[in-house]
Amino acid sequence: METFTMSRKELPRAGLVKAALSGRITNRQGATALHLTIRQFQRLKRRFESGGAPALRHRSRGQPSPRRLPPKLHAQIGA
Repeated sequence: METFTMSRKELPRAGLVKAALSGRITNRQGATALHLTIRQFQRLKRRFESGGAPALRHRSRGQPSPRRLPPKLHAQIGA
């Protein structure tokens, strides 16, 4: 079993998407609860179906920031 990290914002998404897929809530109810459009909620459902809960994480997680300092400058500053 693989372990993955989700933020506090991402965690409720999995539960609401599961509820929508099982028919307990509608797309509109799920979208409203997450402050998304119905279309965006449908995209989340599709991502969840193809990859499970890890697919709902922010996609840039684990990537270096595009605003990071070059290593030489970082060393000069001493940070």
